[in-house]
Amino acid sequence: MKKYTPAARIWVELVALAALALTGVTHYLFGLDGGDPLAFVLLGVCAALADTYPIRPAFNNVTYRLTTTFVVAGALLLSPLHAALIPALALAPALWLRRRTPGIAIIWAFNTAQTVLASLATWAWVHWTASSGLTDVRDLLALVGAIGIFTLTQALLVGVIIGLNSGRSPIKSGTFAPSALLGDVLIAGMGILIAELWLARPLLLLTIPPLLFVVHRLTRAAHLAELAETDPKTGLPNSRHFERVLDEELAHSRRVNRPLSLAFVDLDHFKRVNDQFGHEAGDQVLREVADQIRGKLRKSDVVARFGGEEFVILLPGTDTEEAVYLAEQLRAAVAGHAFVLDGGNELECTISVGIATSPEDGTDVSTLLRSADAAMYRAKQTRNTVAQVERSGHEQQRSAAARPRSPTRSPLARVSSRPPCCGEPSWAASFWRCVA
Repeated sequence: MKKYTPAARIWVELVALAALALTGVTHYLFGLDGGDPLAFVLLGVCAALADTYPIRPAFNNVTYRLTTTFVVAGALLLSPLHAALIPALALAPALWLRRRTPGIAIIWAFNTAQTVLASLATWAWVHWTASSGLTDVRDLLALVGAIGIFTLTQALLVGVIIGLNSGRSPIKSGTFAPSALLGDVLIAGMGILIAELWLARPLLLLTIPPLLFVVHRLTRAAHLAELAETDPKTGLPNSRHFERVLDEELAHSRRVNRPLSLAFVDLDHFKRVNDQFGHEAGDQVLREVADQIRGKLRKSDVVARFGGEEFVILLPGTDTEEAVYLAEQLRAAVAGHAFVLDGGNELECTISVGIATSPEDGTDVSTLLRSADAAMYRAKQTRNTVAQVERSGHEQQRSAAARPRSPTRSPLARVSSRPPCCGEPSWAASFWRCVA
């Protein structure tokens, strides 16, 4: 369950009260003037469908909900009461579908309230600046301003609660990031098109619900296909994707007569992390190792999680010497990185790397993978080492910088010289230390 700080809970209550108060005041002052029941029903249904059936493109990990599009259209076309009710209608299915999720009520209340406030702010701006009908060219600036008001109001309200809950400034919460604002502006801007569509051809709005469902299904299929080749813990490609790309690159390397190297990476003593600190700590280590590897690669290189604590790296146009040099950089980067767990424990992780190069060590996927895997297992005999495939009876290895290592202690952990702390049993002192 998501925990909220007292200040964040107070902010949720204030936003909810403000939304209720502003809805009541605007309804008292303006009534249902401009309200169209049919437009209200259609926009409410479209908003609910857009929230229930999001769009998930295969090219990134972002989920797009077009709910805002129909909320903005409602603010442009409807009375303030109807405009305020559309967010509640749009988010109601999510509340019902996730009703058993702990804390969903407070999330739903805040999301509804902040969307209502943004919608009413947009309605007020359009009511005071634009002409009726929204068909005059001079209304363009008013409509652009409406999109800006809606987007910035939401960004501010959400940014404040993120800041109160995390201790960061609302400006640094991520809601004001240019990429986030651009996406929000584009989605909100489509509300203008929906409003104009209603004014020009109202019945065409009936085509929106089935269109939303079809787009959702198409993008969901592409998203599921992408997920089938992605490791959920690290976000890296999985072995299925890697083997397909490796097969394509091997064929290309043969055509252009250039080398291709493969690095097989294994985390040393990784099982002890899971045994001593739990699988969440192990997942964190995997993610951070993946980040360290990604940071050292070129755009043309491909890294994947092959399974368990193993990673594989495809290095097109790279010979053995260059691959060993890169592997040494990776080994040093991981060994020098401090893995700080949520509980404050700091771990030191090392890797063993095996290198195989095509065509010398294999010209097909299975042979090259076996060669790199065999080299990696030889490297693991001494740990924290880079080894290449043995050729002509001679295997080359590059060992880690010499440092004393007790045979009874894992190189995984940086050991504290002080007694065990945080109430942990004394046997754990050999594998971790507490960071003050």
